[in-house]
Amino acid sequence: MYVSNEQKVNDKLTLQYGLRYSGFTSIGSGTVYTYAPGMPKTQTSITDTTYYKRGEIIKQFEGLEPRFSGKYTLTQESSVKAGYNRMRQYIHLVSNTSAATPLDVWTPSGAHINPATVDQFSLGYFRNLKDNTIELSAEVYYKKYHDLVDYIDGAELLLNQTLETELVSGEGRAYGLELLARKEKGRFTGWIGYTLSRTERKVPGINHNRYFPANYDKKHDFTLVANYDLNKKWNVSANFSYMTGRAITYPDGRFEWEGIAVPNYSNRNGARIPDYHRLDLSINYERPNSSQRNWQGSWSFGLYNVYARRNPYSIDFRQNESNPAVTEAVKFSVFGSIIPSVTYNFKF
Repeated sequence: MYVSNEQKVNDKLTLQYGLRYSGFTSIGSGTVYTYAPGMPKTQTSITDTTYYKRGEIIKQFEGLEPRFSGKYTLTQESSVKAGYNRMRQYIHLVSNTSAATPLDVWTPSGAHINPATVDQFSLGYFRNLKDNTIELSAEVYYKKYHDLVDYIDGAELLLNQTLETELVSGEGRAYGLELLARKEKGRFTGWIGYTLSRTERKVPGINHNRYFPANYDKKHDFTLVANYDLNKKWNVSANFSYMTGRAITYPDGRFEWEGIAVPNYSNRNGARIPDYHRLDLSINYERPNSSQRNWQGSWSFGLYNVYARRNPYSIDFRQNESNPAVTEAVKFSVFGSIIPSVTYNFKF
């Protein structure tokens, strides 16, 4: 539940502030293990087992989440905005794969896992040009995370009945600059967006207790969307996107065990997959509205990944079949070629 208020202090200053309450309860049936105090959570350090019946409360969490924002109008065309808010997350994604898959593990907060919290601060400048037909904005932000869940090196996450033995908690930070230019009126419309950012984590026992890039850290993220009306029926559009390759952990060494080469990983997310970029084109046909029909249809003819960029989805390492002494990197791309499409839409 939440309460909020918008207050217009004067002609230039407007404030919005509020308070949100959130709660989360872990409910049985379930099994909770007790581990020896002062020792790492392992199978051998289990000292007791508690069984909870169906509907029995295992663990409860709750907290207040304040939020505040203010807008100060400099002129009729420009303004400055600032904001702060706190949020809690009770469900955690735990994944040690190089790409998102259906096998990713989601785990709720509970007896051994606390909710993650984040405090976010932002400051932005906004300006309209040419009779409000063009919008410009520049915004900086900083986020501070607490109780982020991560996994230990060599963790076994899938179908693990004692998942907490593979997990550790730490802190994180994210900061960046977002730039946006948008045009929404006229025959030519579209927008250009660019984000320069860093997202990092620091977890005890990982990467020598130093900050390392999060899985979703992207230093550069650029998007260009353009639309042009040829006439009242036909429209062409283009969409180009570019982003820095996702952080990934590459092996920095290896050893042999009974003739099998075993990679060694020590620098968490110390490398990156190649950068991602793609261009999409489309031409769209929409019949003007008619008072004689109570529905409207449109056609779209598109080309996805126009220059057939083989953007990597993931990178895996394996022994070379002809020379087992050699470890090779294998790039996997889902859409590595141009893909045409035809779409018909109707609304009524």
